[in-house]
Amino acid sequence: MGLLTITAPRTADDVRVGRGIWQWLRAHRVDAKFAYDGAHVRVRMPFSGAESLGVGLDALTAWNVVRLRATPIAHIYEAGVHYEREPLCRMDGVERMCEEWLTAHEVIERGAGDCDDLGGWLAAILRLQGERAQAIAKPSAAGWHIVVRHEDGSIEDPSAKLGMPTS
Repeated sequence: MGLLTITAPRTADDVRVGRGIWQWLRAHRVDAKFAYDGAHVRVRMPFSGAESLGVGLDALTAWNVVRLRATPIAHIYEAGVHYEREPLCRMDGVERMCEEWLTAHEVIERGAGDCDDLGGWLAAILRLQGERAQAIAKPSAAGWHIVVRHEDGSIEDPSAKLGMPTS
């Protein structure tokens, strides 16, 4: 079992949206935690496989939909951001991947995101355009890779388009 964190800039809107996402997760029996500090809003939740990753991706996408509707930003492919692998962090004395899922506005702040960040952003853009797209987790050599499934079933990989090395 792991822990993932959805992170957004600390704005009044993100505090409100984050609290709503946290309440939605709790209503669906997810042991989520809500917190904010001087710079960020965070919702933390446990994950253990594809099903819980799907719930987290739905939460991230929903957060992005609400925020992009209220405060539009450039399209993901025109925003000047690039793919960047999640950094390693030390937890319990062991280096592990830090699963921090960034909202679109936080990706803009940092200038980069990994597959979960970019997939949640693209899925939100497509939903705002009326398409029932979804960020989904696919098994990969590294564990999981997040892509976007379009309404017609086709798959789009924003990470690959934004610089992720592919074989």
